[in-house]
Amino acid sequence: MSNQKSFVVSLLIATAALSALAFGMCTAEIFLTQVTLKVMLGVIPSFALLSFLLYKNILRSTAKSPKRFVAAFIGAVSIKLFACAIFLAIYMYNKGEGKVIVALGTMAIYIVFNVLLIRFLMAAVRNK
Repeated sequence: MSNQKSFVVSLLIATAALSALAFGMCTAEIFLTQVTLKVMLGVIPSFALLSFLLYKNILRSTAKSPKRFVAAFIGAVSIKLFACAIFLAIYMYNKGEGKVIVALGTMAIYIVFNVLLIRFLMAAVRNK
């Protein structure tokens, strides 16, 4: 299986696992309410899609010149971090319910998808 297909499968598994965890926490009424569940179920696939697009972009720029990898990687991680921060700022400003839970959940999702991105990028770069 190619590295890109493995990455997509891992993203889908992580998305399903995180969604199931969020749904289970809401069902058991551990931290999550219906409102925060809807937010988390929107954030999880968004981060998966963003991770995939950034992965493709990093590999494309690295294929042009291996010297571009560091700049592309730092740029991609920065884009994800700023997207996370902007989402949290908008949510904190507009909503009153579950601010801390949404912030912690969003940062946990950010970390999970960054770990996947780094793991598969390192494998792809080593193979070239």
